[in-house]
Amino acid sequence: MARDSFLQVLNEINDDEIEKNVRVLLSKEKNGSILNTEITAHLEYFYNTLNMDLSTKLENPFKNHLKYPALRYVGPTD
Repeated sequence: MARDSFLQVLNEINDDEIEKNVRVLLSKEKNGSILNTEITAHLEYFYNTLNMDLSTKLENPFKNHLKYPALRYVGPTD
């Protein structure tokens, strides 16, 4: 039952909505602490495979990472 409701919500979310939420996440440096390699790779894949309509309207944060502090996050060092 929970899986069915998840799939229903998933089908209602479009690329534009995902993109808006990603920008909020990337706007704060401290959020970089939760961006492990796998998550970052998925985000980059998302931006590299956007449909043509969105890809012409949106800025790829990986091409202009200076505007997105979370992508520049450096965790504590030993």
